[in-house]
Amino acid sequence: MEHEKMQHKEHKKPGPDRVLPTIDRDPHGNLFYHPSIFTFAVIGAIVGGLIMAFVAWMVADGAWSVVGLGQMSAGNRGPGAFFGFVVGSGIGGLIGSLLGMRKMFRLPHYHKKHD
Repeated sequence: MEHEKMQHKEHKKPGPDRVLPTIDRDPHGNLFYHPSIFTFAVIGAIVGGLIMAFVAWMVADGAWSVVGLGQMSAGNRGPGAFFGFVVGSGIGGLIGSLLGMRKMFRLPHYHKKHD
């Protein structure tokens, strides 16, 4: 009986003071996140990954001979393109998120009007 009461108490919803709201502003009203950061990061990762995969494919195929990247052409074109996609996705995602932050700071509702 006592065990059933304990299980019943565990299924209660937490009070409103214990639930953290999902917010995009800090307590002072300044914006610290905007969905454009995620959007630009994903777009940058995809575009950067495809561009670097193409470049790595061409280097591994031997169409573009780059001094110092002979070990990339020692494998096949597939691993080279995968390696290029991984590196390009990382760099493109970072650049895209920085561009998204730049856009966030240029939003008109970000800047407060001080009277």
